[in-house]
Amino acid sequence: MRGACSRRDFSQLRPWCLKAAEHGRPQVQMLLGLAYETGMGGPVDFSQARIWYRKAADLGLADAQFRLGKMYLAGQGGPVDYVSALPWLRKAGEQGNPQAQWMVGSLYMYGNGGVPHDDSQALLWLDRSAAQGFRFAQRDLGTMYLNGSGTAKDSRKAGSLYRLAADQGEAGAEAELGEMYGNGIAVPKDLVQAYAWFDLAASQHLRDKEFNAQALATRRRDSMAVDMTAAQIAEARQLSATWAKQHPPR
Repeated sequence: MRGACSRRDFSQLRPWCLKAAEHGRPQVQMLLGLAYETGMGGPVDFSQARIWYRKAADLGLADAQFRLGKMYLAGQGGPVDYVSALPWLRKAGEQGNPQAQWMVGSLYMYGNGGVPHDDSQALLWLDRSAAQGFRFAQRDLGTMYLNGSGTAKDSRKAGSLYRLAADQGEAGAEAELGEMYGNGIAVPKDLVQAYAWFDLAASQHLRDKEFNAQALATRRRDSMAVDMTAAQIAEARQLSATWAKQHPPR
């Protein structure tokens, strides 16, 4: 989005940008969609945002395809529509957008809103996203391997994927590692390690509310403390604090 039609002083540039967008320039169409979605240079208008994202998406712009798909998922500018979101997210994912790939995988993984449940498709898309280091995909792919959904059950692989996501401060993955250490799944049972991972996840209520991981982790950490000595709890809290400093959430 280079040139005169940029974010700076957009309210003055909007008329020019409208003319440029009407002549089929996808980057400018994308910028107009973003302006209407976020209120840049004028009021928020989700309906107009959808219109301009759609124009840019039809011309193959991956960012516009992704944002249009997200608007369908969120019900912005129209009703929530997972079925309409899916093809746009797939198009963006096919162009390498890791967040779009994760969203496609999640739609197939859970089969909500009219999208059919399909473990093979979920694995395919989550694997593409996870390979690019997207933490939510690493977490969800780990869950599929842990449960043996669409693939052979592989707790060790699940643990490795959870660890990759936890390295990026993903609360759900941290809670899953707590469960694995607390129950001795693919690792030796270790209450200190389990408490530390639950404590990390419990501390993320201001950063990651997805799947209510913080509340679950808090309950599991506190219930685990009943079977631990004061020294073990102190050690676990120190591990948690040290890890949090070394691996801030992204």
